[in-house]
Amino acid sequence: MKRRTNRWATIATLLCLAGTAAAQPERDLGLSPERSVRSIEAMAPVNAALVYYQLFLDAKMDTLTEAVEIVRNARDGDAGAETERLHALLAECGPLLDGFVAAGALPECDFGIRFQDGWLADLPHLGRMRTVALALGADARRLGAEGQLGKAADRIATMYHIARHVRQDPLIIANLVAMAITDEANKAVADLEAMGPIAPQDRARLADAIDRFGRDEPFQTRRAIWMEGVVTVGWLAKTFPDGGVASGLIELGLYDPNIPAADRARYDAMTIEDLREQAGLMGNYYRSVLEQWESPDAVTEIRAIELKVAEGEFGMLAKFFAPSLTRTKQRNIEASRELLRTRDRLVENLPDSDD
Repeated sequence: MKRRTNRWATIATLLCLAGTAAAQPERDLGLSPERSVRSIEAMAPVNAALVYYQLFLDAKMDTLTEAVEIVRNARDGDAGAETERLHALLAECGPLLDGFVAAGALPECDFGIRFQDGWLADLPHLGRMRTVALALGADARRLGAEGQLGKAADRIATMYHIARHVRQDPLIIANLVAMAITDEANKAVADLEAMGPIAPQDRARLADAIDRFGRDEPFQTRRAIWMEGVVTVGWLAKTFPDGGVASGLIELGLYDPNIPAADRARYDAMTIEDLREQAGLMGNYYRSVLEQWESPDAVTEIRAIELKVAEGEFGMLAKFFAPSLTRTKQRNIEASRELLRTRDRLVENLPDSDD
């Protein structure tokens, strides 16, 4: 009986294998190697954010963070004998940094921010992008010192690409991070120039990376300012439809619990109708600022508008929630000026392109 059972089991197994073999696709896919290459290339990602998130999960990100800590300590005057360690860590992270170079070259970037979460929206990518940018700048200096100026220029161009990708999200904090990254890239360009002449093709590549920001409004700060107001009002209306704005924000840890009791009571009593009215007044604040954004005396004019907020001219909601935009304007002027100054220096005496 046992032998017969084994025999039938063997036959059943062979039949299953035969069925599996019959179900396999033909070996000839009808595609040439060249066509297959085109097919897989057509499926390459276009949204850089998805690639960035994958790279953030790489185990070498911890090593990269350690390298950046050395960079930050050196700036604080605590460099010690860490240069060799820094260079070793950066070399170890070379493939990871190459991955960020590839991601930076992608045409689109959407980090999927949940704007509907308002002030509670997570922005985990901003700190990581700043870390990566600092690492790219440090590696550019390492490569430049080794005579690899072309690869160093690639690293710096990626810093500009990362800043532009961060800028895509219309939030003031994202704009400020993008400005900080371009500041780092500009410094890296200056350091690379000090190491020796940058080849024309490398200068052109760096200038092209900057040109992608545009000259009129490189950081798109106007758009970010307006969206800040939209997100704030929309989130408040969604989160506190029955009032209790001040107490709710304090409970969420988003506002100072030491707010005067009278102000807290007034904001808590605000109905959805009150919120609609106050939103219109706060919108006037944003409009007034943006109307002066490009004026010759923009900083002075915006500061004067902010004084009117404190006086209550734009309503109690603006008094409570509207951000101070004078410093944002100042940073925008400084960062834009330095970015374009770096670009103009790179293209100075550069031969015209054949394109």
